[in-house]
Amino acid sequence: STSALKLERDVYLEDDGTELPLGNCAYTVEMWIRFDGQHSCFFGWGHEPNNGCIGAHFDGGFNHFWYANDLHCGGDQGVPGRWMHLVLRGDPEANKRVILIDGKQIGEDQPGEHDTKAAPRFIGGRFPISWAPDHDCLDGCLSEVRIWKRALADDELAMELNSAAP
Repeated sequence: STSALKLERDVYLEDDGTELPLGNCAYTVEMWIRFDGQHSCFFGWGHEPNNGCIGAHFDGGFNHFWYANDLHCGGDQGVPGRWMHLVLRGDPEANKRVILIDGKQIGEDQPGEHDTKAAPRFIGGRFPISWAPDHDCLDGCLSEVRIWKRALADDELAMELNSAAP
């Protein structure tokens, strides 16, 4: 069985952000999530504003944020209290950014360029921003958090999705 990291209000993980996808490079972020409220931040790194970061949160819908050009998706895919497999993928060569929940694409756009800045990485929260200086912590659990410096193909992601949820 898999263990999950339980995060409660005002608890998050932070490190120096070494080895993160930066600039306008391809990336994939994958994790199992279970959140307990209607607002939760899963991860983030970089700096605001103007497309200088990468992150994700749920606030009535999933948001794959860059802090300027964000991809918002409807709330019908987010179910508090249930484990979900979340994938965020950015491919600058194809000019495509997607959000997948449990293998189903729930959002896609053609976002243009971004320039993610070197900064600490937050798991279970996000970096403080000017209009919200707290870390917007997750109230829930994360498991199997993985970050790649490339846009993984659907078949690569299917292997993890087909493994048992935590």
